[in-house]
Formats: sequence, structure tokens, C-alpha cells
Amino acid sequence: MSKSIHISTHAVFLLLFSAVISLNCVCETQADQGGEYVWSPQGLYNGTHPTSSNPWSTDWVHNPDGSKSIKVTVTRGIGYYNYVVIPENRLEKGQTEFTAEITFRIAESTELPRTFFMFARNSKSQSYDLWQRWVGEPGDGQRTIRFPMNLIPIEGGKWTIYMGCQGLGSIIIDKLVIKSGRDMVMQEPTANASDVAKTTPGIPTASGYKDITVDLPRKSDTAKVLSAKGRLIPDSNTPVSDDVAQANSIAMQRLINEAKRIPGSKTILIPKGIYRFASKAAWIVDGIDDLTFDGQGSEFIFQRLYYGECFLVMHCNRLVFKDLYIDWNWDYKPIASIGTIKSLSADGKSAVMEFADLDNEQTLKVSQSQWLGLYPIDPVTLYRSMRIEPGKFHLASKTPAMTVDGNQITVTFKRQQALVVGRSYLVRHLYYNMTAFKTGSCSHLTFDGITIYSMPGMGWLNTGTTHHWRFNNCNIIRRPGSRHPLTTAADGIHAGESKGDLIIENCTFTALGDDAINLHDNSWQGGLKAGDTDQQLKLLNCPKHRLRIEPGDTLKFFNADFSPAGVELTVKGEPVYEGKPNAYARNTTTILNFTSTVPKNLSYLSIVINTRFGTNNVKIANNKIVRTFGRGILFAGNDTTIENNIFDDVVGNSIQIQADIVDLHWAEGYGTSNMVIRNNLFRNTNIAGRWEGAVIYTGGRLPWGPTDYPLFKNFLVEGNHFVNAAGPAMTFMFSQNVIVR
Repeated sequence: MSKSIHISTHAVFLLLFSAVISLNCVCETQADQGGEYVWSPQGLYNGTHPTSSNPWSTDWVHNPDGSKSIKVTVTRGIGYYNYVVIPENRLEKGQTEFTAEITFRIAESTELPRTFFMFARNSKSQSYDLWQRWVGEPGDGQRTIRFPMNLIPIEGGKWTIYMGCQGLGSIIIDKLVIKSGRDMVMQEPTANASDVAKTTPGIPTASGYKDITVDLPRKSDTAKVLSAKGRLIPDSNTPVSDDVAQANSIAMQRLINEAKRIPGSKTILIPKGIYRFASKAAWIVDGIDDLTFDGQGSEFIFQRLYYGECFLVMHCNRLVFKDLYIDWNWDYKPIASIGTIKSLSADGKSAVMEFADLDNEQTLKVSQSQWLGLYPIDPVTLYRSMRIEPGKFHLASKTPAMTVDGNQITVTFKRQQALVVGRSYLVRHLYYNMTAFKTGSCSHLTFDGITIYSMPGMGWLNTGTTHHWRFNNCNIIRRPGSRHPLTTAADGIHAGESKGDLIIENCTFTALGDDAINLHDNSWQGGLKAGDTDQQLKLLNCPKHRLRIEPGDTLKFFNADFSPAGVELTVKGEPVYEGKPNAYARNTTTILNFTSTVPKNLSYLSIVINTRFGTNNVKIANNKIVRTFGRGILFAGNDTTIENNIFDDVVGNSIQIQADIVDLHWAEGYGTSNMVIRNNLFRNTNIAGRWEGAVIYTGGRLPWGPTDYPLFKNFLVEGNHFVNAAGPAMTFMFSQNVIVR
């Protein structure tokens, strides 16, 4: 059973909360029984007997109590097979909120990442889809999943609810009912309120982050200064040529290599200027200690695209990067563009778009670029300001066909798009293409006064065991006077894993194409198989980067609902990767040997984490996240304080605490405990309505479906201000011992 609680606000109302909420107990209400639609399996059975052309078969299952259920088995194929269809006219009229309740037993498991599913789709566009997926095994017994839906009216569209299976699998449906209302508890804030519930005895109030010191490069009387004067050629009255930009790239790597050969403390000093680079690969800063990279207010402009990063910083200790501006040359390749719909064909597949900010040559460049997706943007504020659209991109299946006429492009999509004449859209051309800084397995690393104007990827990306690192006065903002729709194409600061001890303070994030801050560790769930010995396991669909396993690592195992399986195993020897074309392919099988016998109770659906990583002890304070297109903070870790930040005009959730396993795409986070969220200002956030418009959201998506296990424990949320919230101020799912005041 999914446990959820919402704390609501009213528009344009400043709030301070004083309440204590414990989710140690189930907090929920029953849906209204008056508007109930009970699905009958008879039509499905009749459609498959005596014969059927569909890739599924049905049989009656006779239960001990005399009732009967229907078993549906997909016998061939790998597609999405919708064998239950419930049109909107079967539901209670005048209602938009419903809860689907399905009681079932798994007869034959799907093969990960394929699942059983329910979804609601509007005939107007797939952009409005609502999904609930689940998996299971035959020995799990009977389960009930509740799927809350808000079927908002869409002009010209009708809703339909589907249930089915992706690929092969067999399920016994005991009951399927659609009820009016949603299975949620709404708690209104009240000044000087009394406790709603008591926290668990013996559990201390969350304290969050503990102070750390991030060391600077060691001082030395023999410190060496390496000046870039005469080695790097800056712009003069006109930009340098591409040949000079290539030479600058080579010269920078030589400077870094020279610094590596110098023992003790050293500084790379950049004379203030504007420098252009046309690199073919990253600058490698590997195994260097006690280095200061001082930009002295210089600006680095990158103008050649490759998949990688500008700086690759690995296995370094006590490094400082400071006083540097970084930008991307949009005339080489645009990161994104803004087009306004001038006209639209009757079938919604063809549109004429005008690119008012671009000249003819720049518009031609847009037509020659990838089109990854579109979503609404205000052409004046350069921000998505509408609340009427769903919180999802209007994605094209591939780059559409285009013809160009001046600064107008006629675009023909493969399928209908939910576009509106007169509305402007941000068109994405680049996404995860190039990162400013990639760091890995460093310690005592400082970024101070780094400003990124734009980058066709992330600002910062960390992998490995980096710890004791700090961002101070770092900014991702538009260049003054710029009308570029995005700064970074993807996240601002992203940690795929780390060892924590991280400080992010006094920074500003604006106009990012994805999350401002995304910190988590990874998990894996792709199909666990027994190995060739009793000390071996095979992890299907586990590419090398998913868990970054090394000899001696301790792996911890969880059940499919993320409850602990009580098993930890130590890796013996190097992993063996069977992947095509390489070990980083999603379908890679990782073969592991362990120092002890593998217990017999591990399931095919087991979840695994690598305990070598832990993004713990994090402080995020005194930052501004303003007018950005993703979420403010996406987090999964422990012992964390988020305080004194400003979240203003954030399209997604301001703070999302998550445990997410989505197909084979990503598996981020496995629970959060001891978190303090204090004295933050939230204004006009989550206008996309993600997770019901919640400003602060804890929850996740698991192949298992909703879990009863409390993934999020011991939270203190106090002194926060919420202005003009698009939905609940806070939503807590799978949570326990949460204090809000």
C-alpha cells in the first residue's frame, strides 16, 4: 500500500508551518464508494475464445472461496500490449480525480526492464500520459496497487485507461475497480498548531550536516607560478582564428602537464583576457596535488563539440579552480532556440515557426541541428510561465523534416504535437554533449568564483569517491544582455556518486536545461542470476559504470520493494563484463565472484548497491535557484542540511528527495535519512505540476511499484516560506518520522 501525505498551501499566501507529522503509521482515507466502476473480465475472456489473433491468451482461475479470476498471458512479442481498455465514459461524470485499484497475483514474471502497467492517455496528446508500472514473482502472493489519477479536461480530447504487459508475462487479475477520488491525505497548515502525530520514541530529531574543513593547497616557500602569458593567445578587437583556438587548446594541456611535474604547491596563472579553444578532447588534470588554477577573471570560450568535458579532473588532492568565466560559441552549434508558432496544419503535424532572435544564417543553423524536443517558453521572460500544460516535454520521435525561409522554418513532425498558434517554444538541440568540469575520486577540491554562461551539457559532473569538496560563489547564469534560452543544456552540479562531505554555498543557478543540483548514488536492478559456482552471481543489464565495482567492494542487496534483504557480499577479484559492443552498453552482464557463499534467498528482482559510495554529509546553503527549467535540488543521501536558499520560478519541484529506478536508463538513490530543510524561500515553483505540483517531494519510482518500506526517515522541515505554490507545499511518500513546523 502506498503511503502519502500532502501539506497544501493557497496561492499568494506566505506560510510558516507549525506541525509534527509522523508517517510511522498509515495515513490515508478511503475513496468515495459512490462513484465506483468495477471492471468485468468477461469481455476480455470472450475476445480470446475460442481463438484470437492477439498475442495474449486468457483462462479462468477458480478460487477457494468460489469466486473466479482471470489469468492473462502474453505469449509472444516484446511490445506494449493493452488488453484492458476503460474509456472515460465508464467513469463518474463531473469528476476528474480517480483511483484505480488492481488486486492481482503474478503467474509468470516479466523480464526486466519490462513490466506490467496501467496508464491513462488523452486522445489529444501522449504528453498528458499518467503511468503506473509494476513487477513481481509468482511466489509473492496477492497484492493490491492503487494508482491515483487526475484526469484534467483537455479541449478536444478524451481520456482512456489501459492495463497490460510489456513483452512476455502472465498475471491473475482478482479485481480491478476505478473509484472517484484519490487515496491521499491533505493536511492544511495552521498557526500554533498542535501535533498531528508523535514520532517514534527513541529516534532523535534530525540534525543534518556536520561541519567539515576543505583544505586548500599546502603553502610552500618554493611555490611555483606558471603563467599562460605568451602561451595562450587572447582575442583582440576580433576573435582569434580557429587555428589559433586549436593551438590554445594544445598549449593549455602543456601547461597542465608541466604543473604535474612540479612537486609541492604551484599555480597556473591566466592573464585576464578572452580565450577561445577548439579542443578535440578534454584537458586532463590527473594525479596533481596542491594546484591553484587562477583565471584572474578571464573568459574561456569553447567552439568545438565533442562528447566529453572541458576539464577532466581525476585523482587529485587539494586543488582550487577560481575566478574564471566559461562560455560556448552558439554560432558554431546552438544549444537551443526559441520559435513562435505562426500557423499550424489541421492535423497538428506541420507548423510554421518564426525565430525572431535569429538572423537568416542562424536560423539555417537551427534547421541543420538536431531537434530533441519542444516545450513552452515565454519569449519575454525566457521562462516557462504557463501552468496549463502538462509537466512533460512535447517530444518529437526524431528530428522533423524542415524547410527554411529567412528566419522561418516549416516543420513537419512524424506525429501530432500539442502545439498552439501564437505560443513560443524552446527547441532543444544539444543535451548531454559536453560538460565544463568532470571530477572523479578527488579530495579537498574547491571551485571558487567560477561562472558558466553556457555549456552544451552539464556544468559539473562527479563520479567516483570524491570527498571534501566545495563550491563557493559559483554561478550558472546568462551572459549579461544575452537572450540565449538556456545556460547549461543539462544539470548544473551533478554527482552520479561520491563519498560526500560536500558544501555548495553562495551560488546562483539560472536557465538550466535540467536540474540545478542533482546529488545521488546509484543502485542496480536488471535481473539477478545464479553464477557457475556457489560464490558467483551474474548481474544482467549492469554496465560497468552502474556500480563501478572494484575488488574488495562490499555489495548490499535489497528486495524488489527496497526493503533490506539482509545480505552483504565482498567482491573477490576483478569483475568480468560481457557487453556488446563494450562494457558500458546497457545490456552488459557483470559476472562477480565473492569471498563467501551466495545465500539462496536472493531474488531475480534483487536491487544492489555498492557501499564504497555514499553521498553523505552535505550542506546546500545560501544559494539562488531562479527561473530554471528542471528541478531545483534532486537529492538522495544522508546527513544533509538545505537551508537559507531561494527557489524562485523553478519549473519542477524545488526539492525532490528520491529513490528512482527507471527501466535501464538510470537507478538513482536508495533512501535518505537525517535531513534538515530549514529557512528556505519557495516562490512560484513547480509550475509544470510535477508530482501534483508539490514544492518539496519525497518519493520514487520502482519497477516493483509503490513500496511499504520507509525509504525516507528522520526529516526536520522548519521555518520555510511558501509563496504561490502550484500544489501541495510538501508531499511525503514512503516516509517515516517527519517533523514539519
